[in-house]
Amino acid sequence: MAFEGRIHDGAIGSSAERRFIHQQLAPDREQIRLIKLLPCDPWKRPVVKCTLETFDFSAKPRYLALSYTWGHGPQDQKIHINDEAFFVSKNLYSFLAASLSLGGREDTLGRAYVLRRPPCGFQGKGYIWVDQLCIDQSQCPAAKAERDDQVSRMDRVYADADRVYAWLGEGDETVREVLRLTRGIKFRPFSYKNDWDAPAFQNLAYWTRAWVVQEMALARELVFMYGEEAATAEEVELMLKNNVYMRPGGGGSTSRGLIFFDLLRTLQGQINRPGGSDLSTLPETLLMYQDCRLTLDKIYSFQNLWPASARVTVNYDWTELDLFSAVMDKLASTTPNKGFFAAEPFANGLNILPDAFTAELNRLNAQVWKVEQDIIDRKSRRYKTWAPQLNPACREGESPWVKLQLACKDGATALFGGSNKAKYPGLWVGDPWEKLLNGWLALCVCGKSRNMFIEPDCSCGSAEWERKTSARYSWMKVEKTKVIMPLFS
Repeated sequence: MAFEGRIHDGAIGSSAERRFIHQQLAPDREQIRLIKLLPCDPWKRPVVKCTLETFDFSAKPRYLALSYTWGHGPQDQKIHINDEAFFVSKNLYSFLAASLSLGGREDTLGRAYVLRRPPCGFQGKGYIWVDQLCIDQSQCPAAKAERDDQVSRMDRVYADADRVYAWLGEGDETVREVLRLTRGIKFRPFSYKNDWDAPAFQNLAYWTRAWVVQEMALARELVFMYGEEAATAEEVELMLKNNVYMRPGGGGSTSRGLIFFDLLRTLQGQINRPGGSDLSTLPETLLMYQDCRLTLDKIYSFQNLWPASARVTVNYDWTELDLFSAVMDKLASTTPNKGFFAAEPFANGLNILPDAFTAELNRLNAQVWKVEQDIIDRKSRRYKTWAPQLNPACREGESPWVKLQLACKDGATALFGGSNKAKYPGLWVGDPWEKLLNGWLALCVCGKSRNMFIEPDCSCGSAEWERKTSARYSWMKVEKTKVIMPLFS
């Protein structure tokens, strides 16, 4: 065990502030860092202070692990590690501050029914693993090598944790209330007083994050937290399945949370079935629609669920094409069909351009597949046709008019199916040009005989539009959107 810390000047917020910098892990040993939160005055605004210690992986103490979303904002929230300043994302700071506020009240944190044994990670009672703090995120060569190594053993980090806390955020009273009502739910319908409130929980950004798939799948015990409220994973999944408002009409659901749990169960079933021990069983839905900060994480965030022999090397210096080539080479050595039928989903998930895809097919065919050239040519033409339809990154060679059509198709998919690529979320509602695009979308999707444009929060004359969108407003960036009048007769 060792405490960490170095000092340098010029940290954020002060020209001469002592700032924490990670010490390098021993390259010849398997090591892990863990933090321990220090107590604070419960009657004052929490000041987040913690210690960071390094352990050999074989001699690490019991600990908790955190699953959460980084968010896309800056890391500008100051905490103190080993009495030196460090800056983290807003969402992580919210969790750390909430943990300090609740750590002295074990009956409140997660409620007594969740904490069947004392927690091992809050307010000096034990250790917590948090990626943003326990992995050196700087860009020096040593830190990059460490990150590659730590990401490659992420499965062991979450599988060995006593408990995984899934932090969903804070600040929305309706979401907190939904989680409170979830506690103790059994086989009964879940109802809530306002059918516009429950979707705020089911459509949280947490459900779209790629990394949470393996974090939830590997957890021994999983507890969801939103502010002061908490519920077990079993209770949350049951609530999502039973909630009458989250299953409109009693049929399918656009609930991100429910879709996520369904994908998780499907993935676990595919991995555990005979012949499912290679990356070709990774569902295309996960490759396409789970969000991550780096495209390479489309593979790295899932592959630790497979045996070590089926994984590719973790290297964040690779390009997307480098990783695609590595995946295809691995599939060629592990799958019965040598990866031939898995080429398009992985290429699409990794944003591989059509020309690069064709070159990679020819390389693999010359080395592995040995099929007739016209089969490779047909496969290349099919990818060139469909990749721009599914993936905005593959539209470089398209005309502006085609790009405009495809952008409107993205909006339609987001509103009516909820399955567009994460980098293009929701519809646009704003200036007149964007309203015109939305009008075209309304024409295409609703099957109307004339163009219409869309205005937020106005009276509506289209029952069909309202019926199709009534359960899906939370996918958009406005409270309500309704068709109000024809643009052209």
